[in-house]
Amino acid sequence: MSEKFIPSKESVIRAAAELPEADKTKTETHEVALDKKRSLTFRRIKMKDSGGKGYRWIYDGKMVVS
Repeated sequence: MSEKFIPSKESVIRAAAELPEADKTKTETHEVALDKKRSLTFRRIKMKDSGGKGYRWIYDGKMVVS
């Protein structure tokens, strides 16, 4: 579904708001559609946080910031 493009910072933030809770999902990646042709893929990683160990989503791609 996804074509090659470089998203804006705002697009990444908007897509991140649609992610499920990383601790409550079993999949290692999650794809969020921006429109009919473009989507962003996030990867779930294990991280230590103040409450112990947990999972977080990260975006591994490039983005336009200015």
